[in-house]
Amino acid sequence: MIYNNAKIKYMGLFDKLRGEFIDIIEFLDNTQDTIVYRFERYGNEIKNNAKLIVRAGQIFLLLTISLLYACEEKHFITDATYRKMVEEDFQKKQEIFGKTPGDLFAIFDSSMTVKEREALMFLYAYSPLIDISFSGGEFFLKNVRLSFRAQEEMPWGKAVPEEIFRHFVLPVRGGKENLDSARVVFYEELKERVAACGSMEKAALEVNHWCHEHVIYKPTNARTSSPLATKQRAYGRCGEESVFTLAALRAVGIPARQIYTPRWAHCDDNHAWIEVWIDGEWKYLGACEPEPRLNIAWFTLPVQRALYVEAEVFGKYAGGKKYLYENGNFKIWGKDGGEGEEIVSVGDNSTIVNVTSHYTDSGQKRVMQTGILHLEVNAREVRNRKTVVQILDEKKQPVEHAKVEYKIFNYGEFYPVVTLYSDEQGETVLTLAQGDLLVWATKGEQFGFARFPVSRQDTLVITLDKKTGDAFSGQFSLVPPEQRDIKALTTAEERAVNDRRFVHEDSLRNAYIATFMTTKRAREIADELKIDTARFTRYVKMARGNDSEIEKLFRQAPDKELAMRLLDVVTEKDLQDTPADVWLAHLVQQGDGIDNEMFQKYVLNPRIQNELITAYREPIKAAFGSESLEGMKSSDLVERIMHRVGEYRVTAYPVKVPTPPVGVLRAGITDALSRDIFFVAVCRTYFIPARLSPISGKPEYYIAGDWHTADFSTEKFVPRGKLMLHYAGKPVRDPKYFLNFTIGKMENGRVRTIDLGSNADVDMGVGASYETIFARPVELEEGNYILSTGNRRGDGAVMATLTSFKIEADRQTDLDMYIQPCEENTKVLGKVSLPLSYVSEITGKSENINIPGKGYTAIALVEADKEPTNHLLRDMSGMKDDFDRLGIPLYFVFRDPENRKKFNQADFRPFPSVIMWGTDQGGKLHQQLSRDLQLQNAENLPLVVLLNAEGDVVFISQGYRVGLGTQIMNVMNRK
Repeated sequence: MIYNNAKIKYMGLFDKLRGEFIDIIEFLDNTQDTIVYRFERYGNEIKNNAKLIVRAGQIFLLLTISLLYACEEKHFITDATYRKMVEEDFQKKQEIFGKTPGDLFAIFDSSMTVKEREALMFLYAYSPLIDISFSGGEFFLKNVRLSFRAQEEMPWGKAVPEEIFRHFVLPVRGGKENLDSARVVFYEELKERVAACGSMEKAALEVNHWCHEHVIYKPTNARTSSPLATKQRAYGRCGEESVFTLAALRAVGIPARQIYTPRWAHCDDNHAWIEVWIDGEWKYLGACEPEPRLNIAWFTLPVQRALYVEAEVFGKYAGGKKYLYENGNFKIWGKDGGEGEEIVSVGDNSTIVNVTSHYTDSGQKRVMQTGILHLEVNAREVRNRKTVVQILDEKKQPVEHAKVEYKIFNYGEFYPVVTLYSDEQGETVLTLAQGDLLVWATKGEQFGFARFPVSRQDTLVITLDKKTGDAFSGQFSLVPPEQRDIKALTTAEERAVNDRRFVHEDSLRNAYIATFMTTKRAREIADELKIDTARFTRYVKMARGNDSEIEKLFRQAPDKELAMRLLDVVTEKDLQDTPADVWLAHLVQQGDGIDNEMFQKYVLNPRIQNELITAYREPIKAAFGSESLEGMKSSDLVERIMHRVGEYRVTAYPVKVPTPPVGVLRAGITDALSRDIFFVAVCRTYFIPARLSPISGKPEYYIAGDWHTADFSTEKFVPRGKLMLHYAGKPVRDPKYFLNFTIGKMENGRVRTIDLGSNADVDMGVGASYETIFARPVELEEGNYILSTGNRRGDGAVMATLTSFKIEADRQTDLDMYIQPCEENTKVLGKVSLPLSYVSEITGKSENINIPGKGYTAIALVEADKEPTNHLLRDMSGMKDDFDRLGIPLYFVFRDPENRKKFNQADFRPFPSVIMWGTDQGGKLHQQLSRDLQLQNAENLPLVVLLNAEGDVVFISQGYRVGLGTQIMNVMNRK
């Protein structure tokens, strides 16, 4: 015990001066249970020659003041049971790494407080392998100390509960981004600005305004860049905007988490945004899209149609519920209801929380906003259900531990948005919005599936009545949740203030963009270095804020043409966040006997999958030994490489993002995907062309004119056959991959979609057409496959099909592809007075909109630099040939001349030549359409109407709707 009742005797001349004199302390404790006594004294100093007198026979341990303080330090994790779990999970992580080439746990030998040690232990226990092996302990400890600093210095810091701080402020990682030192930079830029806000809610809004000063929305590829890289280039897709905003919020101690709908039900896309914890309540915002209040965003309307929305939380999170930890198992009580959040699953690294009810349950009054309108949802509606799925075997007995996948048809495939495992009653429980989805259940080789119409029932029974290899097919009509009317509440004054801030923030961001290298300067450098002017200018323009690194590369590269060949084959995003030193480390000369294109794409190219590009060639040579591998035949060299790579331990630990090759070398352990990337990197280092197969995803190497699979699991060659799809041309003229159809391989009862033609420039999107992919038979591995097709109606419903087929070795499978027709009712929704006018971009004058005598044309009122409009523009550019072939004019009208200035066609692929661009001078066109059609929420842009020469309107779309281009085409094709 710590005893506080000892008798202390001070001796000195004056009490007020006694802190300056030597103390004589007489400790007269007659008890037998005192272990430590802390002597409180004025001045808190120990003097030279001070004396301590104790009774004979007593044994004391004299501790320094710092050690006494340490004895009284508070734990970061105050719950002893939870702390024990973290310690044990930390030990498991140590065991996973084992003895590594570099001591990745050496940081724990450093001096730190109890709180810092426990916080660092928590981060290590639940961080993915890449963060420990690549970022390291010093990085994490620095971030721990910065998070505690924000907790101390921010006015709201002490008000954040321990559990919320631990899971939503402390962690560095927010999604699948590359980690960086954003917390350091963002804290310094934001601390004074937000500390003066007066409340955490106002501070969160202010952080989002700061984010908009630096970043706006633009589609990018699937690799999520780090927050600082996103800031450097001044734009990002929604996933990058959200991790950027999350990093900024956490930097100043505001709890934040990324919210994600893996797939929309009513259109082909997904979306990510942010929730912030404010005084005990989670509230949402659109990242880098500031509004006057929280729970306001452009997606307020479409999110009502989401079937499922989730948050992935760092670590094992109880969500405010009681939990039990025993025998290494973390169990949450009241998992499916009661107080606290709905926990879907708890994994080794993270916890999935179902937040669907935040957006579909209006049991509490929720204030929202879309466009310029402040909205209040009807407080009495609840549009979600707690659903139960029961899995039975063919004898109608419950099946325990069956894998149950809840699938939404999106981008041409049935995508699993959440996966659960059945309990001993064969049941899974999940809250869903009231729409339709497909549920697919498997155990071993047995599987079954069924449509789940949640709007009409809350229970579904699936029988595992099929096994891998069985022939089957199915047709489904899948209806998304409904979108309900909402009441507009925003004042003009609120909107005007926010709009003025937007203009100022745009000016700040544009001023920064103006510092990027100009075309003139790029040409001057190209002339100086005697390199291709057009190519160099293209590189620096794509590099944006990273342009100085491109210049550095070409000033230092000994072979400047080789440097150009290197940059020609990597992605635009790679140019934006890769340092010159990394590019220089990959400038290797072409070897003999390697085809030019093969060398450029599969040897010189450092990009393998979505890993961070690192300078891996020299470290690999140092680890593998160049001399021992030189002069070997290609086949022998590959065999040696496979053997050496196979020596690296592979763990089944969950993978959030792949570890780059340098991280694998450092850790000596990896996951299967990162091992495959590592193998490709080693092959390329030794001039063996290698890649991850675009079809199977497995590592392949190129020898003797053919690609060979390096299968570390079986070490056997997988035989291949061919597939030829035949399509009659109706109802979709030329179906698109990842929109109207996909092909997936069945493996252990599950379906893995194969990439036969995606758009690598964007994260998800319409891929190649049927006529392009199946101009000739496609080679596939032998096995069982599923063809999925779908055709989306204007109201978001999908007519979908599933068809199984087999690929046999060295044989061709011919299969007819069937796409269900969409029965669209050509119903007149309203009538507008003609003529309609706009200001033509070509003439600069007001002109009447020309509507064809037969059929329909589209008028779209759009808003530049806004995500909903960008999605529409992206759709239109992807369908250029289709609209040009149709030949009917389309009118895209910006809301005003100032908004038009924000639009840059160069940010998109070429648009249909039939688009007539213009502006709405004085808002006259917008006002006329709103009045004649009696539109609610008319400011919710883009506003798209399709009408005929009589003024009859048969299609109206407001706000966010991905796949809108296809729906416009469907209507315009009607007779």
